[in-house]
Amino acid sequence: MFDVVLLAENSLFSCSTCDLKLSDEDSLQQHFLRVHSDDKPYKCDMCQAAFRYKGNLASHRTVHTGEKPYRCTVCGAQFNRPANLKTHTRIHSGEKPYKCETCGARFVQVAHLRAHVLIHTGEKPYPCETCGTRFRHLQTLKSHIRIHTGEKPYHCEKCDLHFRHKSQLRLHLRQKHGAITNTKIRYKIVPELYGTGHQSC
Repeated sequence: MFDVVLLAENSLFSCSTCDLKLSDEDSLQQHFLRVHSDDKPYKCDMCQAAFRYKGNLASHRTVHTGEKPYRCTVCGAQFNRPANLKTHTRIHSGEKPYKCETCGARFVQVAHLRAHVLIHTGEKPYPCETCGTRFRHLQTLKSHIRIHTGEKPYHCEKCDLHFRHKSQLRLHLRQKHGAITNTKIRYKIVPELYGTGHQSC
């Protein structure tokens, strides 16, 4: 499966594949499965996505169905997963439970803390298998890989153009369709231009 390298001088566990150092063996195993393992038996029947866990596949399906059953009682924002709603509510409460031990910065999500910590270490644990470029964040690697695969998963429902990145779709919607876009409202078509109400991609 994976090799554990214990660095006794500061009790860190090192990944033998990418040299990422973690404080405990469980975290190392999770890292290995998440980043280096190809074992993803649960396949989406609507796209090419595959998952290690059945629950992750079930959550992913809402991407295709558009179902968002979890609603924020403060602002009405809707989410496809209860965990996403819980994280969102911290925006309203101001809670930032995850603290960087190096600089004291605080974060709403543990994933944001993990990404932040890499700034201090300088590590880039996510290598592109095609060209060797390394990335600090897994999402940046996934986005980069589309350069090699040619995949363009974001499409405009108005003119059926496809885009490699969500930001490219947002720019297109603003420039070509007069949409108002931001991170909270995916886009809003101006009714007098198209005779439609709110829509989302």
